[in-house]
Amino acid sequence: MQRQKTIAKWLAIILLLTLAVASYATLSAVLSKKTSPENVAGAQPDEGLPAGDDNNNNNSIDDGDMTSPPVYSTFPREAVLSGGIQYAHIGGENEDVLEDYIRFGGRDVLIFSTRSTQYDVRGEGIWAAAMDGAKLTGVYPLAASGEKYADCTTFDGKLLCATRNADGIKLRLFDENFDAVKTSSLPYFESCAFFTNAGELKLYACSDKGIEVFRISRELGAVRCGQGAELGGATIAAVMPAGDTDVVFACANNSVYIYTFSLKTDFIYQNQLPESRFMQIMPMRTDNKNTFALLCEKDGDIIVSGVDENGKDFASYAIKGESDAAMYMRDGKAVVVTKSNKYIFCTHIEPPVVAPLSLIGDIAAETEFDYIPTADINKMVFAKTSAKLYALKIGDDGLETAAVIDGVKDALLVPAYDSLRIAYDGVSGTDFLDGFGLADVF
Repeated sequence: MQRQKTIAKWLAIILLLTLAVASYATLSAVLSKKTSPENVAGAQPDEGLPAGDDNNNNNSIDDGDMTSPPVYSTFPREAVLSGGIQYAHIGGENEDVLEDYIRFGGRDVLIFSTRSTQYDVRGEGIWAAAMDGAKLTGVYPLAASGEKYADCTTFDGKLLCATRNADGIKLRLFDENFDAVKTSSLPYFESCAFFTNAGELKLYACSDKGIEVFRISRELGAVRCGQGAELGGATIAAVMPAGDTDVVFACANNSVYIYTFSLKTDFIYQNQLPESRFMQIMPMRTDNKNTFALLCEKDGDIIVSGVDENGKDFASYAIKGESDAAMYMRDGKAVVVTKSNKYIFCTHIEPPVVAPLSLIGDIAAETEFDYIPTADINKMVFAKTSAKLYALKIGDDGLETAAVIDGVKDALLVPAYDSLRIAYDGVSGTDFLDGFGLADVF
């Protein structure tokens, strides 16, 4: 009898232990599900499928070491409508930084660098997000961690991307599926920029020794052209076409330098605007000739200059006491707006017609904002506060608020094709709840 009681006691103990273990496992699973990143919209656990169209793109970057299984997004992903604006977010669990925008393969492509390793991406590096309207169709790797983005362009129906690291410049040519079909390398430069004129693709490359130009072939061969310009530490602000000649605006030593370059004449120094900050440039026509309207800031004044196709300035006008402005073209004239006035210049940049500027809508309540100089996009002017971006519609009565976007860190204004589109770095969670990580691209 005693033996039977002992056996029954141990069976009861074993049963209680089994129930305790099962309860603990169930509770752990529930808590894990509540805190898992799988609950983020558009994400699912890794099933061995890399990011891309139909989850079938094999261009992956090494995931690195992770303490838990990574979570990857599924595509396509629709934008979220909030306050009359469609938001599409792109990124991962860490910080993502917008680098550039380009129209390629009938889609809007946003290029961004990331320190993330999951959600929309598969590792740190430089990635391209393809948008079909408001739909994110796929995210593709362009370069691995350790490389910095330099520039991109379309070339021979493909996407040409330049990156740089301590070893030099890397050129990669991608097809419409974002597969790299050609690569080549150049020596190290601190920055570079592509420019196409008269059917020739050139790469302007800057170092502490000066500016050099490379002619790029369809095989990605890079041939140095001429002797270059001895302007150390420069960056290319803009390159404008003037027939088969490039008019080059470079910034160095707190000044703006103007050169002309052609395959026939090499670099020719034309002009310098000392102690000036480059802001904006736009093409115009003066006496049936190609000219440019140049906007700079100098010593707390706004300087509007007319530059001819030879890089020489033929006129200038100072708007005293103003250090912030934006410029756009209207009816063939250059219009400069400050926070209080509108200045209308003829193409000879003679003394302008001045009128008070009306700010209409939400922007009127802002006391501290800066204009974002940009190309003429959908008849809009843009302004930014510390956390908001304003799209301002140009009208006869002034600048009217067309859209307000919260949570903006840095903005890249996207030329519109069928609607106004704005790409920017945003703080996740401030725009809508489905953002990933620390900061996403929107």
